[in-house]
Amino acid sequence: MQISKLKALIIDALEEGKAKDIEILDVRKLTDIADYMIVCTATSNRHSRSVAERVAVSAKANGVIPLSIEGNDTGEWVLIDLIDIIVHVMLKETREFYSLEKLWCIAEIARKPSVSKTVKADKKTPKSDAPKAVKTVKKIAISKPDKKTTAKK
Repeated sequence: MQISKLKALIIDALEEGKAKDIEILDVRKLTDIADYMIVCTATSNRHSRSVAERVAVSAKANGVIPLSIEGNDTGEWVLIDLIDIIVHVMLKETREFYSLEKLWCIAEIARKPSVSKTVKADKKTPKSDAPKAVKTVKKIAISKPDKKTTAKK
């Protein structure tokens, strides 16, 4: 199934299940684990499990078997891994606490190489508060096998 069709299928299932505040995050440039993350809010534990089940059943009916479904036991945060798309069904408090949208937004900004060149230190901020870049390089000595010992084996 094409990813655009899968995305539309998931959104339809979420809307039919009365999920709230549906957000689609394009994470293709940020990670290899998925192309999109879809985050939505459920009103109760039972509602989150019901919405997640609706997404999983709809995906299965269209030939996409979920890789895994996590969090059904508590219902606070149910994750459905559809390989190309990961769906997060969360309670309002859980969603506010983890702020996945902000987390992935920050990651996208941090990964752009041009950002570090354009950011200037604020004159009001003392130098001791500025983050320090630490680069650790581990050197490993590699020795060539001795011809005498390898010839005997």
